Amino acid sequence: MTTKKPSIKRKSGRPALEEGVETIPVTVRMTAPQKEKLTLLGGSKWVRERISKAKEPRTTRGNELLKEMAQAKTTGDLRRVLFDGMDALRLKEISTTDLDSLNKSVNAVTRRMNAELKRMKTALLLQKAMKPRD
Repeated sequence: MTTKKPSIKRKSGRPALEEGVETIPVTVRMTAPQKEKLTLLGGSKWVRERISKAKEPRTTRGNELLKEMAQAKTTGDLRRVLFDGMDALRLKEISTTDLDSLNKSVNAVTRRMNAELKRMKTALLLQKAMKPRD
């Protein structure tokens, strides 16, 4: 009579990278030469290492301002103009020099508007002061 050896259950599939950490497959399209280079660099292990070593994108006050400025509804709103400029910079459609020029222009418009408001307020005060009292 033969005795059966206890069967060892094997897990199916690739072994886990880390015990208890779930991974997901990611597909990346590339050319044949890029695929060869990726293989030489170390394949998926190299990609994972590069991602782990990479700095997280900074959340800056600029990003917060972009969110706030996105709430400007009218196209004539100066906040909308600045938002569009900052968004274009984020998308690398313009340079920081371009944005600086835009900022100077908006500041000039703001100063002119403030000067015009002061002039109008002064004119209204003078009109009230010159009105004859009944």
